[in-house]
Amino acid sequence: MHKPTTIYRNNGETFNHTYFIDARDAVERCPDEWSFTPFSQDVIKATLRREAESIADSVDVPGKSAIDLHNARLLGIDSVNGTSIT
Repeated sequence: MHKPTTIYRNNGETFNHTYFIDARDAVERCPDEWSFTPFSQDVIKATLRREAESIADSVDVPGKSAIDLHNARLLGIDSVNGTSIT
């Protein structure tokens, strides 16, 4: 029986790979995104901020979904590229 291998994503998510070789492949191919050890809270916060800013950039302000606005508020983002998102 295979023992699952846990890898950690830079946004705080974890993933259990059934096979170690698959976990190792993800970590080797994307070391800035995946690791065998948890990322620091600073890295996780920075990643979540970049993701929220990316979401904010991809949606016009008038049409922003409630989820996008909520996530941006949680991360303390009130504007992106000079445009208010709140």
